[in-house]
Amino acid sequence: WAAKTLGYRAVTPALSGAVTLSAWYRPGALGSVDSIAGKNWALDAQSPSYSLAKAGASSGDDARFAVRLDGDPAASLDGPSLVNTGTWYHLTGTYDSQGGADNHKIYVNGVLGNSASRIGTLLWNSQSFLMGAAVVSNAWRYGSGGLDEVRVADVARSPDWIWAEWMNGAANDTFVRCQAPDGLPTVVNGSATGVTATAGWLVGSLLTTGGQPPAVFVYWG
Repeated sequence: WAAKTLGYRAVTPALSGAVTLSAWYRPGALGSVDSIAGKNWALDAQSPSYSLAKAGASSGDDARFAVRLDGDPAASLDGPSLVNTGTWYHLTGTYDSQGGADNHKIYVNGVLGNSASRIGTLLWNSQSFLMGAAVVSNAWRYGSGGLDEVRVADVARSPDWIWAEWMNGAANDTFVRCQAPDGLPTVVNGSATGVTATAGWLVGSLLTTGGQPPAVFVYWG
């Protein structure tokens, strides 16, 4: 995803009461505003509804999650600075109109970076949801750097959900680990007795030291 090279993608999700917007983002340059994803289309008074961006030099290249509400038309929230070009960051913004105090939040790499209390529902419009671009003052503004796994939901995800989403990509071998079971079972087979065409006694034992109870399946035939 490069400025004026790979272009942008557009869809139109309709949200009002709550939203979670997340993306993996890699800054391509510092000092300029990067439009990452959202309904950040400022052609009319009802936009943007919600958007993720990297702020410019005047704001320290901070991560930014903005929402436009019927009670607050310019609710912008800045989080930690994204100062390492070429480094992937996981950014998440949430808003919940029924969430009470600190219902507007921004996370960077699974950690809450900032929060604020807002009142109002999201102002929705029919403009497209853009990834990698925005329209500001009737002019196109393109992002630079890298963009991956953009996700939007009509609920405000919990801190644990957001941490798990980040960890799943940042350290998958730690987050989800597969290994041999603790304590392989020991099977002792004896001689079967009373074997006929339709019946028989099996003699044996199963010993396991794992945390789960053992299960035995016997197939006849």
